[in-house]
Order: sequence, then structure tokens, then C-alpha cells
Amino acid sequence: MSRNVRIRFAALLLAAFPFPLVAQGTDALSAWIALPVAPGRDLDMAARLERELPGWTADDNGNLIRRTGSGTPRRVVACALDIPQYVVSQVTDDGYLRLHRAGNAFRRHDLWDQFHEAQRVKVLTRGGDGDDDLVGDGNGDGVAHSGGERVGVVAVANGHFSRQHRGDTTITTVDDLWVDVGASSAAEVDELGIRLLDPVIADRPAWAFEGYAAGPAAGARASCAAVATAAQATPARGETVWVLSVGRAFGWVGLGAVLTDLGPFDALTLVDAGRSAAEDATVAIGEAPASAIARLARADGLRLRNGPLDRARLITPRVRFVGSFVESIAAQDAEWLLAAVADAGGVRPRAEWVAPSLDTTRVLTPRTDGFGDIERTFMTLADLPGVPGHESLVRESILGALPQWARERAIVDSIGNIIVAAGPERDSVLFIAHMDEVAFEVDGIARDGTVSLARRGGTVTTAWEGQTALLHFDQRAPLRGVIIPRESADT
Repeated sequence: MSRNVRIRFAALLLAAFPFPLVAQGTDALSAWIALPVAPGRDLDMAARLERELPGWTADDNGNLIRRTGSGTPRRVVACALDIPQYVVSQVTDDGYLRLHRAGNAFRRHDLWDQFHEAQRVKVLTRGGDGDDDLVGDGNGDGVAHSGGERVGVVAVANGHFSRQHRGDTTITTVDDLWVDVGASSAAEVDELGIRLLDPVIADRPAWAFEGYAAGPAAGARASCAAVATAAQATPARGETVWVLSVGRAFGWVGLGAVLTDLGPFDALTLVDAGRSAAEDATVAIGEAPASAIARLARADGLRLRNGPLDRARLITPRVRFVGSFVESIAAQDAEWLLAAVADAGGVRPRAEWVAPSLDTTRVLTPRTDGFGDIERTFMTLADLPGVPGHESLVRESILGALPQWARERAIVDSIGNIIVAAGPERDSVLFIAHMDEVAFEVDGIARDGTVSLARRGGTVTTAWEGQTALLHFDQRAPLRGVIIPRESADT
């Protein structure tokens, strides 16, 4: 990944937000993938989902449980909501946050830490709404919660010096991540309500492309989407206990508590995280035998109680780019997953997917000081794509924002520069600003639909790998895609 970067694009699939309770295919999966669930904040999310998903009840640990049917056989079908996270491990004197990984039971890509470079993150705080500078509580449901959110960004190497390090092969680790939350001292971090051990999660958009839903732990979240959807039906025979569990990162502690309280059951189905098609199909793809459950139990610390191990099975969906920020599940694989989960629960699946609400709007509280107009102008320009050589949208916006006298004097030269001259032609002072931004340009299109990209400007390539991306056009709406990560750090 030195000069070229590979990216996958296709038709734009996501439309209006927020999603209703019942949605179709990748829209519903994207809503599940975007849920901000982290160990330690399970009760907040459980309370929200309990309101949004009729028939589900939250227990004292934050697990969500729904029972359908009665009698025997008694089945348990469970998934896990939480995904890999960090916690705040240090606040430096100059206001930066240092991070530590939380839990160890998840499949992470070799470059998981590096994917956080130059990306937005959320710190899930413990008290108050945690969003004094934002409208709403950041959860998209309009209800105050016991915890809130603070938005930050992870620092990245200076792009102007990146050429000096083009040959470096050092992989970014968690020890290299520094989070800026807009504070300049430890005291200011404290005023924001951020404390040690607060969870830190990637602030990712809901994303779908080419019939795929993408995001961290897309397979695991698709599994929970399938469980929640299948649970709307009643089994023809026996009882099914459906569980959206928490605490998988710490050995499935949430599900373990549910099974302990539940008493005897006849069959257990774990609907777990996604695996790639290249992995052992008998263990990873589809329904796996009890031996796979035993291996999972040994690896992840799950303790099976009150149920026979020989009647346990594992269902996992097929995904691409496993363990990365852009782990992707295809719509057809999600449909297979739903059918398999429904069969395990003894029900017939519904045609529509059940989904939580999703609000992608983040609105800044307008400034009331003298910088308000500057802020609005900046936000308008910052949202426009300005790839070098394709700055037309930025140029048009700047021309429209100029005062009347400057607009009348403005000249656009043959390569697209805007020039405004004023005053007498002596003792001249020149002010220069650039409209473009570091980005990529399409360099080639392969037969499989993969687009290769050439660098435009001093891009820090590692900060783009494994991220969502937009392919812009001069005369049409952009297309969504993902920048394909390497299979491993050694690739």
C-alpha cells in the first residue's frame, strides 16, 4: 500500500434516517452495527433497546431477554452485543487521553489499533448528558441517560513529513494512540466529565455499499439483528429464550449469568461473530457441532451450565475483511443467517428485519460570540470534497460567500484559482489559502470492480486503510465504498 490503495464501490444504498423499527436488509444491519455498546455501559443501552424493541426485558446485568412459546423442548438462542473497545488508562498533563484494550475475547484484525489513527472516537462518560456542546444526548433516541458521550480524535503523524517515513514498516499499536478531546490540561478533561476506565469506542457512520453492511464487528451485530428479528415469532412447539447478551469481552459473563438463572434447558445456540469464507467451514461457517462450542468455551471463557453440551451448536455468518473497521456482511449471507437462527429457535423468520433507531445527525450549538459567522462558513467548506484538481464545489461555495464587492472583482484563472485584488498597485500584500485537501484519485479499475487509487497530496496512507470512503464525481452524487485493508500486518 505505498502508491496505490484498493477500494470497493457500488450503488448507494442508504437513504433517509432515522430508521423505523422495521427496516429492510442492509439498512437494518447498519443500524445494529452503529450501536454504541461498550462493557461498563451495558445498562444504558439495555434501557434504550428495552424501549425500542417490544417484548424484550432487560435484566440487572444489561442482558436483554425475550421468551416465546412454552413447554418443551426449551431452547436458548443467544448473541453478544458488545464489541472490541478501549478504556481511558491515563490523562496527561496537557489534556490527552491514553488508552488500554478492554477484554480479550474478540477477533481483532492485526491492524485494529492502527485503524484508529486520525479517526473520531467517542468517550462514554458516566454522569450527566455528557454533551453540553451538542443538541440531544448523542444516542439518537431523545432520552436522557445516566451516561453521555464526548467526541475526540486520535492523533496522526504530520502529513507534511510523511514522505520521510514512506519506507517505515512499524505498525501502530495501542501505545501509539493519543486522543484529543479539545482539552489543554488534565483539569479541563475532568470538567468534561471524563474519568479513568471510561470506555472509548470508534465513532463510525452507519454504512452500506453494494449490498453489504459494513462496520466494526459487522458479523456479530448481524447475529444480534437475526436473533432480535427471529424472536418476533412464536415457536410451534416448546419455548425459546432469546438473549441479546453483554460482557462477551470478559468471557461471556452476561450470558453465563442468564444461563445460571434460567435453570435447565434442552439446547443452546450461540450466534457469534463473523468469520471469513477461507476459514474452516465445519467450525466457522454455518452451524458447527458441539466440538466447536467446546473450543469456543475454552478460548473465550464461556461456562455452560444447566444444559447438555452435546446439544449446543454455533452459528456464524460469512463476512469480508474480518476483524477490521470495514468488516462487511452481504445481504444474502444475512438472509441465510436469519433463516438459520429462526430454525434454531423453532420459528419461521419474518420478511422484515427489526432494527433499533438510528440518528446520524450531530448538530453543534450555534456560537453566540464573534466567531459564529466564521464557524458556520468553516463548517460549510469543511463538508465539501476538495480533491486536488476537483475543487469545483469548494470554489463555488467560496465565491458565493464573498461579499458583493469581492465577488465582482473575483477572477477564476485557467486552472481554477480564485484571485481577488483590491487597493492601489503598490506595497502589495499577498494572502494565500488552498481549496484542496489530501485525498486520492481513481488510477485504475480491475475486472472484479476494485478501484485502485493514486495519492493526491501528502496522505498518510495508514490512516486511510480499512476505512469507509466516498467516490466523488463532478456531476453526480457520490458512491459509498470501503478501502480494503490488508489481510494481516505481514501482507
